[in-house]
Amino acid sequence: MPTITIPIYVERIDDAEGGKPYFRAAPLFFGGYERRDAREDRALERLAADLRREANSLARDPRHDALAAWAFYPEMKASRVRVRLNLRRHWAEADFFFAVIESLGRRIAVCPHLPGLPFEIGRGESLASRASEVFTEHFRKREKLGDEAKPEEFAAGGSARIAPVTITANAPQRIAAPEKKAHALIFGEAEVSGAEELERTGRCLDRGFPNDLPRAILREAEVAALAAHLGARDAAAPCVLIGPPQVGKTAVISEVVWGRAEARRDRSADREHTWLLSPQRLISGMSYIGTVGGALPRHLEARAQAAAHSVFR
Repeated sequence: MPTITIPIYVERIDDAEGGKPYFRAAPLFFGGYERRDAREDRALERLAADLRREANSLARDPRHDALAAWAFYPEMKASRVRVRLNLRRHWAEADFFFAVIESLGRRIAVCPHLPGLPFEIGRGESLASRASEVFTEHFRKREKLGDEAKPEEFAAGGSARIAPVTITANAPQRIAAPEKKAHALIFGEAEVSGAEELERTGRCLDRGFPNDLPRAILREAEVAALAAHLGARDAAAPCVLIGPPQVGKTAVISEVVWGRAEARRDRSADREHTWLLSPQRLISGMSYIGTVGGALPRHLEARAQAAAHSVFR
């Protein structure tokens, strides 16, 4: 169950269409993933969920080369530098964001908006002068090819920083040959990953801490009773909250989750999280029908048990 910390580039876009600013979050060293939202924490959380799902898929491969590349997080220094470019037709000037990595006596600069253009800063050279030289050559070549891209389009947003996001890949490897199943198949012999099924049919409430969890007001007794039940060692029996709509049943559960998440030291780990499962999505996603000898197939039995205890684990 590897835990990976990924550097994320986060910037605030102030001149968005419609005049509404938003935050953009994307991995610093690899592309293909991006989230935008009016709130920075929500953009980071949704990006982390995307990366977590992909990491679970990569963890099932016999080799973890791709997953290991995600774990590249060297010591770096963030810099925002004003760079002036002498292009073929005009001068351009803009603020660029750089992550500068110092290792083995070398300094390497990476611009998140131009990830395919890292460059080394020589001894005695400044970041601004070296960036001006590299970017001028790059955009002059693009001009020569007829590309009218403007350097200002690659400038940093209103504010920018690098934020770490920690994820855990839960999917185990399955090296042994799969055993043959006697029950009816609909979608083939594909093995089911518990982590992927859980992400597909449920939602982790702990990941909404602290801003996206509703709080319970004047429900201290109910919150304390539910917390005590979940904290008991023999809490194997389910607990049902009964009441008419809109009285705060979900808020009571969220309040318990909020308290447990606040007290948890390691919030990046996926252990002891509370998941909300949708029975409709769980049933509609079943891959098999029928039973063998009156018993459910093992992966359906696991789903049923997860649904029964989803509020308590």
